[in-house]
Amino acid sequence: MRKLTSLSLATVLLLSMATPVKAEEAKESKAEEAKVKVEEVLEKTEEKAKEAGKKVEEKAEEAGKKVEEKVEEVKGKVEEKATEVKSESRKVKVSVQKVTLNGAPVTIYGYNIDGENYFKLRDLAAVLKDTEAKFGVEYKDGVVTLKDKEDYKVLDTDQKEVEAEAEAMPTNDKVLVGDKALEAKAFKINGNNYYRLRDLGKALEFGVDYDEATNTVLLTDKMEKAEVKDEKAEDKKVEEKKAEEKKAEEKKEDKKVEEKAEKKAE
Repeated sequence: MRKLTSLSLATVLLLSMATPVKAEEAKESKAEEAKVKVEEVLEKTEEKAKEAGKKVEEKAEEAGKKVEEKVEEVKGKVEEKATEVKSESRKVKVSVQKVTLNGAPVTIYGYNIDGENYFKLRDLAAVLKDTEAKFGVEYKDGVVTLKDKEDYKVLDTDQKEVEAEAEAMPTNDKVLVGDKALEAKAFKINGNNYYRLRDLGKALEFGVDYDEATNTVLLTDKMEKAEVKDEKAEDKKVEEKKAEEKKAEEKKEDKKVEEKAEKKAE
């Protein structure tokens, strides 16, 4: 009985000594497993990061290409518009014709385009302000409105001299006479709109005539009934004059070509 007890005691003692060793080995094994798992996770994370980075680079490159394409597209449109504007623009010269109002000389600066006079609305309003043909000029929300028979207050910028020669291009900025759209040929010159004088006379009912002998534009604050009837006839004269000038230019060009041909023949 004592022998058995001693044996059992020895076994227990051996087991108790072996248990800490196994526990330590188990801990080391788990730590190793955890380390491997951490390394695997890190490796996968790194791969995903590289993959994500690659996708970001691809998207950035794609976005960059789209931006470049858009820039080129806008650039093309700007160049196209610039070419279009340039083709429509033309050189014009200041009008040298004298102007009278009801027989008295007045000062107003404008441009002569294709044999016709073009003036700014405010300059004309300043000239007519003390007559029966006076009209007010109002600018609101991008629209100019001309108000018949209203007083006009002259501004410091009115009736200023203009450049002897300038670039002009057609404009269709909205102008109302009362509540109706103004029907008039117009050009934008140095940021200002200039309107055909005869069209303004028709719309605002003041007289416009021309004395060829004295090269003078004749303004009257009343439009005679005969003037209304003669508008088409006057327009026809202008067109005929333009046609004659064009023929004269063509003859000059033909003569130059003939002279060049003769020189070559010699």
